[in-house]
Amino acid sequence: MLCIRLRFLLRASTASVSGASGASPTYSNRSAVCTSRQNIDATSRSPGSISPPPPVYLPRGAPERRTRPRASRIVPGSGYAVDMLTFLLGCATPAPAPAPAPAPAPAPAPPTEAGLRAPPALSFAVTGDTPYDEPGVTTELERLRGDVASLVGVDFLVHLGDLKTGRTPCLASTYTDVAEALCPSAVPAFVLPGDNEWNDCERTRDRGLDTIEGWRHWDASFGPAADRCDPLTPPTDWAVHVQSRPEQPWWPGTHTGGFRFDRQQVRFVGLALPSFMAPGHGLPGERGRKVQDVAMAGLSEALQLAPPSSRAAVVLLHADVLRRGARQEAFVETLRESARSFGRPVLVLVGDSHSYSSQRPFEGVDLTYVVITRGGRESPLRVELRPQEPAPFTLIRGTPR
Repeated sequence: MLCIRLRFLLRASTASVSGASGASPTYSNRSAVCTSRQNIDATSRSPGSISPPPPVYLPRGAPERRTRPRASRIVPGSGYAVDMLTFLLGCATPAPAPAPAPAPAPAPAPPTEAGLRAPPALSFAVTGDTPYDEPGVTTELERLRGDVASLVGVDFLVHLGDLKTGRTPCLASTYTDVAEALCPSAVPAFVLPGDNEWNDCERTRDRGLDTIEGWRHWDASFGPAADRCDPLTPPTDWAVHVQSRPEQPWWPGTHTGGFRFDRQQVRFVGLALPSFMAPGHGLPGERGRKVQDVAMAGLSEALQLAPPSSRAAVVLLHADVLRRGARQEAFVETLRESARSFGRPVLVLVGDSHSYSSQRPFEGVDLTYVVITRGGRESPLRVELRPQEPAPFTLIRGTPR
């Protein structure tokens, strides 16, 4: 308030002096205008006049210092002169303190492991229904070799069955060619039987299916005693359990082609259940029912005996049991109840129908049912498992052909 009053008086007095003399005041020393607060108060009480500044006392013997007038005149009564006088009197209005600069926005924190999705605990590749080459053609067989050679970052490979067309003769060389394509893989290869290489091999006049020839060829190339490929006996730390059964005249041997093992808190179950291997599909009822019963028993036992630490399960088979006309109602009911009792996420992977689909068929049961694309049309499906997550399965489809 004091400075405001002084500025008003200075402007008035300067205007008065300018009108009287027309001359600009000069000062011999800037310090001479620095008066005390009492003088300023006195001046403010006598409007219209300003006291002359007190004399400047220099030390004895010191030469008198004079200040030459500036070359540029200060016009009396101008705002500039008043501002200069106010500043020299020490009463200039203090400049407002600069506003503090806004704090810079914090840089985004680098991503941490907690902010990223955990890497999969386990990955595997799945194919099936290939190679469907006609006699003398190896196009799909060569693609299968390329698929196996390009596998990176997976723990094992599964072929869901149908390693030839239903029309192709069941020659031993057909099975060994596929085994030689699958088994050079750097990871274990599990092969499940399909209908084309088992129960479609030889049709008799009564429309029954002779399964013996096809099964023997399959067992020699992919069974536990196979020379070239032993998918049921991978590295010993896998502890693969091979499902056994009573030997049947039409089903040589004592194993089913099914298996189970545990990896990274996930139970894996492979079942020997080809399509059209069910009662009423031309196969004599006793045989079809027996194959179906063995598969149902293997599924129930595998999930019931899963370790308490298991967080998920993967079921692998050839037959699309949910396909219209599959006639697998008994197996479907066993699948539903076994998954419900298991009480943890279940992924079912099947082939047979050749076109990709995914569904959750059972209300109140955490089960995902996926039909994979035929291997001749798409490279292998990749499955990533993260058992610690609520949705532990990630499916990455292959490249279309």
